[in-house]
Amino acid sequence: RSEGKNAKTLMVIAHNPGMSELVSCLASEYIGMSTAAIAVFETHLDSWNDFKFDQHCVPMKMIHFMRPKELSN
Repeated sequence: RSEGKNAKTLMVIAHNPGMSELVSCLASEYIGMSTAAIAVFETHLDSWNDFKFDQHCVPMKMIHFMRPKELSN
């Protein structure tokens, strides 16, 4: 947090069940994250220091979600 306090974009790469828990918390609904799924959120936090992930995380707007099986060849 101290290094990226001015960052405009944050990418999180993780494993389940943690990723499904994080995405579900941010989306305020259950989202099952399969292998290599992506979820993109938009937030209007002034600082990453305002970001909280606990029982009451800050809800964000999910603007994109995709699972690998949805990709066309």
